[in-house]
Amino acid sequence: MAKFWRDQRKEENKIKWVNWEHMCEAKSKGGMGYKDLKTFNLTILAKQGWNQANYQKDAKVGSLIDTNTGWWNVEQVRRVVPPREATERRTNGGECSNVEGNKVIWKQLWKINGIPTKKNLMNKKVLMEDQCSFCNGDSENVSHALFYCHLIRQSWNKLFHYLIQAEGTDMMNLALKVHSNGIIGDLERFFLNAWGLWYRRNQNFFEGKTLHPNQVVNQALALYMEHNEVKKGLNQAKGSISGWISPNA
Repeated sequence: MAKFWRDQRKEENKIKWVNWEHMCEAKSKGGMGYKDLKTFNLTILAKQGWNQANYQKDAKVGSLIDTNTGWWNVEQVRRVVPPREATERRTNGGECSNVEGNKVIWKQLWKINGIPTKKNLMNKKVLMEDQCSFCNGDSENVSHALFYCHLIRQSWNKLFHYLIQAEGTDMMNLALKVHSNGIIGDLERFFLNAWGLWYRRNQNFFEGKTLHPNQVVNQALALYMEHNEVKKGLNQAKGSISGWISPNA
């Protein structure tokens, strides 16, 4: 599976921005929820051995099936099987794709954590140094490039005054702080501003252009307002659609 996601050509591999162990973590912890196939295989083998050792208990398993529907007898399962396993059996396993409350955060942070900052590129042996091109001081990791560089901090303060005192906090915790302390729409503005500042960084890195951070903030706010207007128009259009009416004979 790792080869499927990362290989590019027969003689060339893609850069592995995120390690496989992190991709196998649960979505609620910022991973992709992939199965660790080695562990999963050992678990299946152990379960198979257990089933063989307890073959005489098969009749008990059969009692958990509703003979009329061919599906689990929910009440019987609840009485016999531990709650968590019972839930997995009834829902056919798997992890919920929508992690309530944090799904927007995890989706965006997954993208942000893998961006090719100088620090990430140096870790992959692509660059020899990782100094920030703007302040010529600290290492350009994700948090520095998008938040902590002193040349862009004021742009964040303009949007979120309660982040002024944030020090040493990574992007995940900053996003969680916005989620818990902000108002509706703040989380979207947070990520729009982050991507705007990354665009500003790339303009400087690849084309030698320097955009003012306030210009990035204004663009992020404009995109947010435009997005809301489009969404509002779509909702109104859906509400105005009536049922099908047959033509007059």
